[in-house]
Amino acid sequence: MKLTSPFNHFLKFLQIKDESLLSYIGKIEFPNPIGLAAGLDKNYKTSINYLNFGFGFAVTGTILTNQNFGNPKPRLLRYLNNKSIVNSLGFPSEGLNTIKNKFSNLEIEKNRIFASISGLNIDDIYRCFNELSPLVVGIELNISSPNTQGLKNFHNLKNLQKLLKIFNNKKTKPLIVKLPPSLEQENDLIEMVKCVQDSGSEGVVISNSHPIKDSKLNIGFGGLSGKPVYEHTLKMVSKIRKIVDNNFTIIGSGGVSTTSDVWKLIASGANAVQIYSGVVYEGPFIAYKINKELKNIFLSNKISSVKELFCSESPFPSKY
Repeated sequence: MKLTSPFNHFLKFLQIKDESLLSYIGKIEFPNPIGLAAGLDKNYKTSINYLNFGFGFAVTGTILTNQNFGNPKPRLLRYLNNKSIVNSLGFPSEGLNTIKNKFSNLEIEKNRIFASISGLNIDDIYRCFNELSPLVVGIELNISSPNTQGLKNFHNLKNLQKLLKIFNNKKTKPLIVKLPPSLEQENDLIEMVKCVQDSGSEGVVISNSHPIKDSKLNIGFGGLSGKPVYEHTLKMVSKIRKIVDNNFTIIGSGGVSTTSDVWKLIASGANAVQIYSGVVYEGPFIAYKINKELKNIFLSNKISSVKELFCSESPFPSKY
């Protein structure tokens, strides 16, 4: 993907451009609802090129204030039998200054790139937030990595309220919060969503990878992503949409790899989706394929747009 730049002009002709696919995160319009999830391009090396492969938007990072090498290897596993990935990467990052220089020096479509940020204290996270906001379309705040020690501090509602109050008082761009897939009790996650909405943030990503123990990882535990987590993603998107208003953004992330997956999430209340493991297993043209099929299904089923499908509970057409 890093080597596709000379061909980007030609790749743009492969993008599916159609008004029926227009999607929104907050008030920001994107050409389609398929996003590249944070973690696949941690240091802004390929995000801009994924846009030319048909993705509507991309999330770069997660970005930390200082350089971090992450957890020791082995820290990334593939399980081909169920198309899953287990990672214990632990936020490897080149650091804020390096990423800022890349954003500033390279040609960037600012209206389609989000920056994922995180850290273990408010001051460090706020510095990333403050310095990156002018360079991107929005900020995704990651407080949910299952393989990074210390982030659970922000699962405490009082700590989360304090953090979000600081950010929302200063923000100039949409703020999306990436939440954990589950806590001690499912209702605890619901309370976190309500906290995010009440803070004035634009929305949530549901959700990050699922905590898992695996002896093949150096640290013995990490996060599971891919097909095994999709049904949980769908369940939580549907449940959370019922407790928030339709102006609040929900991005479905976890196990998305087919047109049916995307359809069901949007029909259940997701404004958009993010893909990570699906890119690994299906290849970089996954967004192009899904968008092409969505457009054709809309046409054949007389559905005008993503907006009409949103929260409609319409079943995926059986012939597909």
